[in-house]
Amino acid sequence: PGGMNWNFMPKIEIGYRFEHGLGDIRGAYRYIGASGTDPLPGFDSAGHATLFTNIRLDVFDLDCLGSLELNPEGMPLIMPFLLVPGRLGLGKALAPGHLVPPLEMRWFFGARYVNFTYESVGRGDLLQERVGYHLLGAGLHFGIDLNQRLPCERPLFLHTRAEGSGIFGLQSQSFSRAVAGGPSAGGGFAHDGVGIPSVNLELGIAWVPNWPNRDTRLTLAYQYEEWFSWSQTDVSHADLILNGMLLRGECKF
Repeated sequence: PGGMNWNFMPKIEIGYRFEHGLGDIRGAYRYIGASGTDPLPGFDSAGHATLFTNIRLDVFDLDCLGSLELNPEGMPLIMPFLLVPGRLGLGKALAPGHLVPPLEMRWFFGARYVNFTYESVGRGDLLQERVGYHLLGAGLHFGIDLNQRLPCERPLFLHTRAEGSGIFGLQSQSFSRAVAGGPSAGGGFAHDGVGIPSVNLELGIAWVPNWPNRDTRLTLAYQYEEWFSWSQTDVSHADLILNGMLLRGECKF
């Protein structure tokens, strides 16, 4: 397939935070949809053709184990995870002149469910070929958020996020070919198992005004995301790569 066009891909997240710093539970839905059109030279005897590609990915996350740590002293360059049980070593002094309190660290762990649909059609004057794909799968979802206050007068934080998942699902594929004024053929297979890892990285700036209790956050970041080995079979192989700017608004109470 060719490249996808720019598109808006929303994500909605709601949750409940337990008292006394005992963590939280969050559910999220994310829609990923895109389409693209590319030239396809030498497709048939008439010459050039056009490749049409469409994808849709519905992602549901339920993170039942989440923990937020807020420490005004900051984090050392190398975190001694085992020296302070339950605090992950966040009680060390700041590097003078470089970091200011607070440092926020949130880690989460839960489950993920995905519904993925893909279609690619090559269409020329004499020949048309189509590839269709569908997958339903579920697995683990995990990650960590870090937000470090920047040494400036404005309430700005350096934001980083690392997120991953491991999905196992059942895939179905279909293939067809039709010749103008001639024969057509098709085939495919269904319910073939496949494992799909993914990684998502973010780096940007967060603005946290005091309105009035620092319960509002606006984050602008660059996001890189890759889903590996969709359609891992003897006849086809595909990865899904997404990158672009992320704008996230949060309200906590």
